[in-house]
Amino acid sequence: MLLNKMQACLQEKGLQEGYEYIAQKLREYPSCEALAYYAALLLEGALMYQTEERQEEFLFYRKEIERLYEFAAKSKQTEIKDQALASMVEKKIQDHHWEQAEKLLEQMTQPPKSFGANKKQLQAKLYMEKKEYAQAAKLLEEELIGQTLHIDAILLTLMKIALKEECLKDAQEIASIHDEVQQLLGFRIEQPRLAQFSLACEQKDGAACIRLLSEILQSFEQISQVKDKALYRHLQTKQAPEDFVTQLKKMFLRTLTCAPETKFLCEIPEVQAMIEKNS
Repeated sequence: MLLNKMQACLQEKGLQEGYEYIAQKLREYPSCEALAYYAALLLEGALMYQTEERQEEFLFYRKEIERLYEFAAKSKQTEIKDQALASMVEKKIQDHHWEQAEKLLEQMTQPPKSFGANKKQLQAKLYMEKKEYAQAAKLLEEELIGQTLHIDAILLTLMKIALKEECLKDAQEIASIHDEVQQLLGFRIEQPRLAQFSLACEQKDGAACIRLLSEILQSFEQISQVKDKALYRHLQTKQAPEDFVTQLKKMFLRTLTCAPETKFLCEIPEVQAMIEKNS
């Protein structure tokens, strides 16, 4: 593989000959942004092991690396583009060129398609360099909420898949993991038994559903304000109306009567009593 040959040349023959070999390959594939990006990565890695005593030579390679990243950042492949831009942003932040970093951030795909090129994390890093800590925290707290909701949905789906595959033990373990994540990262409404309840519904386990539903309804009474959580202390939210918990319970119970997988609950006297009590 070409990348392996490029890396081997750098390791075995040193930076100068390695660079010449890489430059030759880049001339052979002048329009390949992906090759330019990976070449920049390899050269940057090799440059880390060089001393800066030969300043002129060091600056030459640094400019070449920057040129390759700039070329790769024009790629139509989102992954290559975002990774190249992320590398450029990191360098601009290190050099305290904050306005340039901001402009590069604006060019990144939102949300980034590539792993490791998270625009919001880079933006937060930039805020921190500028000592704008509250801005950095707020940005990351908002990102955490979004990621938590995403993880929540993934875990519930994985639990259902495990159940469909008749892997009950795995489904129960995933449900437990989901509920632990909810407790640790929950934004405002913590429902530590929601996945267990969903699992019981999938299994049509009436007794477990009654017990878990009761716990969930009680958990609504313990809705935390955002600022009570250290994870979300920079976020501003409106004060919930007085009947917020009541309305939340009604909404939750109403979904039980509509969703196909939970309609059977409406035939259970204990559940009927809960619905009537909160209607």
